Amino acid sequence: MNSLGVKIGSLPGNLPPKLIPEDTKIGPIEDLAQQTLESGTLDPKALQTDALWRDHFALTGQVRTFAGKEKIAEEWNNQIKSRRLSAIKTKAGQIVQPVPGSSWVDVPFSFTTNPDSGLVDNSTGLVSYVVDDDGEWKIWGLVTILENFEGHGHPDVPRQHSAGQVNGHTNSITNGVDNREKPSETDYDFDVIVVGAGQCGLSLAGRLDALGLRYVLLEKRSYLGKNWIGRYESVRQHTVREYNNLPFDRTWKPDDPTLLPGKIVANGFDNYVRKYGLNLWMNAETTRADWVPGNRTWSLDVSMNDAEIRTLVCRHLVISTGAGFGIDNDPKIPGAEQYKGILLHSGAYKHSRDWIAKDGIVVGSGTMAHDIAEDMYRAGLRSVYMIQRGRTCVYPIEWVIKGQAGLFNLDIPTAIADISQARPNKISRDIVKIQYDNLTKAEGYRFDALERVGFRVDRTTPLMDNILQRYGGYYVDIGASAHIARGEIQVKSGIPITNFTPDGLKFEDGTELKSDVVVIATGQDHDYRNQVALIVGKEFASKLGEYWGLNEEGEVRNVMRPAAPGLWMFGGTAPQARFWSKFVALSIQSDILGKPLECVQLAG
Repeated sequence: MNSLGVKIGSLPGNLPPKLIPEDTKIGPIEDLAQQTLESGTLDPKALQTDALWRDHFALTGQVRTFAGKEKIAEEWNNQIKSRRLSAIKTKAGQIVQPVPGSSWVDVPFSFTTNPDSGLVDNSTGLVSYVVDDDGEWKIWGLVTILENFEGHGHPDVPRQHSAGQVNGHTNSITNGVDNREKPSETDYDFDVIVVGAGQCGLSLAGRLDALGLRYVLLEKRSYLGKNWIGRYESVRQHTVREYNNLPFDRTWKPDDPTLLPGKIVANGFDNYVRKYGLNLWMNAETTRADWVPGNRTWSLDVSMNDAEIRTLVCRHLVISTGAGFGIDNDPKIPGAEQYKGILLHSGAYKHSRDWIAKDGIVVGSGTMAHDIAEDMYRAGLRSVYMIQRGRTCVYPIEWVIKGQAGLFNLDIPTAIADISQARPNKISRDIVKIQYDNLTKAEGYRFDALERVGFRVDRTTPLMDNILQRYGGYYVDIGASAHIARGEIQVKSGIPITNFTPDGLKFEDGTELKSDVVVIATGQDHDYRNQVALIVGKEFASKLGEYWGLNEEGEVRNVMRPAAPGLWMFGGTAPQARFWSKFVALSIQSDILGKPLECVQLAG
């Protein structure tokens, strides 16, 4: 495994190679699922040889994926003995065909477990059937999902609040429904402290609030949505609106643009806090966080409004400042000090209006580089060059909308659509891969046009690979590719930069590009430990495991489990933040209830 983790394409598991006949009677398959699940044990003969089971905390207390019928049966049978499955109830099944030539029958089910811990766990699942070569129905896939602990709230169901307001201090206002003890201005002892109020911090705070935990969400700025309104003015989401909802209800209005501009995203964040009465402290910068082993707590110093220092204590500290945001990845091109033009990194870029009739260069070929280059062209720069190091994946926005809008729309509740995230990552990836390959074959002319002008395209890597392994390094095309194909944005590709000159950039082939403005857009630091170190200290952060990328089971590293006792690193895209926050909140709740799930025990 390298720093990017296991390659997702090398993981076990494959899509079924056959189609289920459309006239297949589903009733007998539902009966088979009921009998199999309530039999007390799972016989390996009931499974396909290459079956997969992904558990979201329901039986293993972690997020894990098991491959192969023998391994699945062994792990399943071990778990159900200790956790005592009961109340198993299957629901109406259906044929699922996500891509041509492959389908299966999904049978949803619900169940409870009552392990020795004493907590009664309510869970749901999917059992997926295919027909083997002998004509027998076999289990191809299993998914199990912890929903909540009986009698202790539900992370999908928000508590009732009266309308609140963000006032730079706290926004938690209740209407008497909540009977828990609320922290006062002199009571700074919490179950959970969440640092960073972006999409991840807000999602988790919403879940924690729903479960009635004592928490506070800290945001060092005086406004929400810094990564949207604090960056370049033209920034907008490159995924469909409904794909980016925060937990519970829809975050955006039905008439908001399909691709949300940064200001609307920030307004949605603010409305979310008000609607659900989240306990948010603004202008609250965490300047120190120390683990106190004897008390098994974190102690934090928080600067309020650059004046008062408050000392806070919590059992769980969640750092959600955004992996991949905030710290520019500097390629450190030699000779920058002699360059006479304007030099910026993408994190400091706002707009190009002041550079009309100047020559501009953007170093990089990912999303920010494309957005900035397009902004330069639209602002009227005399010339715009993009410097591309290696091949870049380009995903036309029409393809992205087509892939996402089928599930994430105004007709399907977001929580229902999110079940698609519960399947093993390898299966979800293979679905996306087939869809991507089919579109690339049918519409390869898009990439031919780019190649003709020197922009080198990676035509083989689906979007999911880049998200789960690289956390970037691609472009969802919302318009810049057309300008590149027409030569309005020019490209220099595959030739390394050697150094700055007083007038521009020099390359390994001896050529020089002169420019009045150079913007470095080579991405941002994805090693989350560097940002965590700003809060917990370099020595503590250096002992943490790598963040992001996939482990041997195909799960994202250090996301839905503590990175250290009581310490969580939380980041991801909006749908990941929405879905994963549910399990982080339940894991923390289990510990506060004195019955910690396995993921918490392992970190302890």
